[in-house]
Amino acid sequence: MADYDYKATRQPKPGSTSYLGGVVLPASGILATGALALNKTSALLMIPKGFVCTGIRFRIGDADSGGSPAVVFKLGDSGDDDRLVTANTSAQAGGEVTALADAGFLYEYTADTELLWTTSTAAATAQAAAFKLALSGYMK
Repeated sequence: MADYDYKATRQPKPGSTSYLGGVVLPASGILATGALALNKTSALLMIPKGFVCTGIRFRIGDADSGGSPAVVFKLGDSGDDDRLVTANTSAQAGGEVTALADAGFLYEYTADTELLWTTSTAAATAQAAAFKLALSGYMK
């Protein structure tokens, strides 16, 4: 007998009331320089009630143009400000985030919830930066 049997787990079935298929929540825009100050938050997206998060892809331009960039951000919500992305530096020179924080993986949103950018370390020389976001998951 195998050490693990996937058939014994409770997986949602396509077409059932607990699984409605894959969903991607997209967003894009420009973060203004004011959003890059210490502890500033910016709402990027409204996540609907019942969404279960399985992945993230977040691209951000260069938001810190100084010779010694410092900006650090996190993505989360009012209940947990780094639920999806913790202490990330990709905005220092522009980059991409594809690693979802453990707290966000398979997290079910029980109410419509704003996805928030929080600047945890201010930019040394802030400049507006374009972003693109895609949250993947399913509706429960």
